[in-house]
Amino acid sequence: MLQGEGGSSKKAWIISIGMFSDTSLGWPLELMAFAYLVVSPPSMSRQFEEIAAAASNKTTSRDIKYPEIEEEALQFILDSCESSISKYSKFLQASGEMDLDVTNPKQLNRRVFLKQLAVDLCTSERRILYRSQYILRRRLRDIRSRGEGSEII
Repeated sequence: MLQGEGGSSKKAWIISIGMFSDTSLGWPLELMAFAYLVVSPPSMSRQFEEIAAAASNKTTSRDIKYPEIEEEALQFILDSCESSISKYSKFLQASGEMDLDVTNPKQLNRRVFLKQLAVDLCTSERRILYRSQYILRRRLRDIRSRGEGSEII
């Protein structure tokens, strides 16, 4: 996980758990539960324990939904994705997007080889984030078109 100066630990945690297919949106229940915790208003204090249990993977319930804050939670995740995309893009731009032939790593300088691995990893992570961004925008557009929100992405 790349963190910029003063990077929010909440956003760092959200992206660092990865985007593994576990729900219809394509990421774990824990990620959605964490986003619910971040955006939940004080009036939902009775549900905090249930949401926290889901966020920490200490629950057997796989159906945790709070439609009243779903849009905010998805927007939080989208903002986190976009922030990380920007950081990965800056790193890749600074590294010159190396494209070395790494078929025989013994012939390459170890430092160059490791830099290429970092570039490849960042490129892959950025692709995953772009896909997540697309899914989030589509889901938010669906929610907002049903009249559950007024802002359009």
